[in-house]
Amino acid sequence: MFCANWPDRIIPELEDYFGQLLFLLDGMLLSYLLSSIAGFQPATYSCLYYSCKPDIMGWRNIASYNRSKNRNNPMQNQIFKLSLLLIAICISTIVHAQSFNKQEQIVQQTIIKLFNALSISDTAGLRLYSTADVNFYEYGEVWTIDTLIHKVTFAKPADFKRTNTFDFVNTTIDGNTAWATYYLQSAITRNGKQELVKWMETVVLVKRKKQWKIKLLHSSLIKRI
Repeated sequence: MFCANWPDRIIPELEDYFGQLLFLLDGMLLSYLLSSIAGFQPATYSCLYYSCKPDIMGWRNIASYNRSKNRNNPMQNQIFKLSLLLIAICISTIVHAQSFNKQEQIVQQTIIKLFNALSISDTAGLRLYSTADVNFYEYGEVWTIDTLIHKVTFAKPADFKRTNTFDFVNTTIDGNTAWATYYLQSAITRNGKQELVKWMETVVLVKRKKQWKIKLLHSSLIKRI
């Protein structure tokens, strides 16, 4: 009643909006797939994708171009809608696959707390989150808890700092036993220099007196930067 030609004004705007949305979702999906293959943070690939993807005409211009080209092409419109649906399904699957329940998150927190203790040379914390007979498989060697404590209590420079970032791949609980695989990235500062170290690790935990403790940790170095 107020505007007889409102479909002609609103529908193009919706097409512009969905064109931009498709571009964003495309980048998110690509960045996740690349991060899954290479083991790095998705944000890195998102930045590369959005900065390097050719944007010859600009988002809105691309949408306008596609609209003018495909306005009378029902097949192209159906393909566009199907693409949106497939990307939405993929993202829904990714989010579901990366979700962990409360008990699995408690297992993960045990691992995170162990590394927090490691970062500040908290020997009591290292023993608290490990079994007495824990084994650490590092660099082709087998370390006990005493070996680990000996290595982390060496004299450190005043500016020493270690920040750990975890990307859990999977976490499984079977009764009083659990295991988890994750990517670990540690930013280590010493003597004014920063080093970035990346590992892939698998941990086996056992529940003792209602508390999870690490019984085995296997570490594979990916790279040092």
